[in-house]
Amino acid sequence: MSEAVYKEALKQGKKEYRGCVSRGVYPYLPVLEELLPEGSVPAEKDMGLRNIPTAFIAGTRRKGRANVFARNYMPLAGENSEFARKWIALCRSHLKEGIR
Repeated sequence: MSEAVYKEALKQGKKEYRGCVSRGVYPYLPVLEELLPEGSVPAEKDMGLRNIPTAFIAGTRRKGRANVFARNYMPLAGENSEFARKWIALCRSHLKEGIR
């Protein structure tokens, strides 16, 4: 079941990617450390766990895996990739135990 969910998510990610490329829009998640001038964040402060509305999430903090997600947060990594295996394991856990 989780593999089928990943395949559908991958399909949506590839569709979003192709649409962005055809419109001349950057097809991956925006990266915060590339958007802010260097040194503009003087320090980090642990604020504990907070609920953040998904509408406020605009991208990812670091570039590391930004290119395995399309702008719609759907995966772009192939079905046999390490990323896909981790995504599927997380999906299984979510379906079995709920969000924790």
